Amino acid sequence: MEKKRRIITPWSAAVLAVSAGMLVWFVLPGFFNAGTFLGVLLCLIIAACAVFRFRLAELLRRLWRHVAGKIVLCAAAAALAGFVGFCGYNCVKMAEYSDKPLEQVNCVMILGCQVHGTEPGRELINRMNAALPLIEANPDCPVIVTGGQGRGEDITEADCAKQWLISQGVEEARIYTERESHSTAGNFANSVPILEELGITDGIAVVTNDFHQYRSDIYARRLGLSTGHYSTPTRALVFPNYLIRELAALFFV
Repeated sequence: MEKKRRIITPWSAAVLAVSAGMLVWFVLPGFFNAGTFLGVLLCLIIAACAVFRFRLAELLRRLWRHVAGKIVLCAAAAALAGFVGFCGYNCVKMAEYSDKPLEQVNCVMILGCQVHGTEPGRELINRMNAALPLIEANPDCPVIVTGGQGRGEDITEADCAKQWLISQGVEEARIYTERESHSTAGNFANSVPILEELGITDGIAVVTNDFHQYRSDIYARRLGLSTGHYSTPTRALVFPNYLIRELAALFFV
């Protein structure tokens, strides 16, 4: 009699442990965004493949016996390879664009991030802390803060950032607010009139998270803006959520 195959083997147990660990990492920050949803979904798919690997293997063998099945499997493999290649390429570009200092800073632009009520969230505070040395080192440069009002926010992200910067000693007259945007593309598109008023198209020091700089640069270049990149590192706790969300966003850029 054929020995019954075990569903859970040491290999599948290891995969399940890794996927469970990643699942906890995605949900541990305590907030829900597109990155959380996609990360949880990915973890569940990996876990399901580990548990049902024998049935999956049998299904693949059956498909491979037919011409149509071979075509489907080859197309799926090509799509998967393209997806992995796309993600890998963009991860490399995100690392490459995370830091790009300017010889001449003409303007400091801080991209908006989550606000809790009227208080800046942790990532927005990190961005503003990263911007302060630039602002202090370039006392004649204007500062643009961006971001509209989203869910759970009692004021706009731009107004919240402005208040925080003023509390840190930045002159109010230097700060310009872009209050209408709800996306990175909007941050730049709605800041163009401010930049035109200031007569600035280059030397724009963009301050945001490291993973966010590459997509920011794409939007800036489309609008004819020349930018430098000054990043704040992303906390390990929230890094998986933001990374997977950023990769998803790059599919639509």
